[in-house]
Amino acid sequence: MNDLRLALQKGTFSADEIKQLSKHMSDLDITEAYETAMKNIDFGKYLKAIAGDPLADMVNPHAHQNLFKTGLGEAQQKLASEGQAILRKHGIDPIVGTENLVRAPNAVTGRYNLA
Repeated sequence: MNDLRLALQKGTFSADEIKQLSKHMSDLDITEAYETAMKNIDFGKYLKAIAGDPLADMVNPHAHQNLFKTGLGEAQQKLASEGQAILRKHGIDPIVGTENLVRAPNAVTGRYNLA
């Protein structure tokens, strides 16, 4: 899994290949182990490899999943788990899928909350 994590981090796979990989992990019934390993990717490096450099005027940009990887607190963790199941149902890898990964500025007040 570590070699796979490093290969993904380097941008080795296309979006379609990531979808196939995620489905294959599900078919093998090792989705949890796969996603646990993928959560340890350096997402900044990964996003740079697949999308290039961030916009020059973005304040302290970081790689950001639209849907949390885990969530903060019990309520958010439940919502993140439900959301990830929906993404998987539609063939989107909730951790490394390019559809769920964007750049976002850091140091923005009120960014993370249950609402």
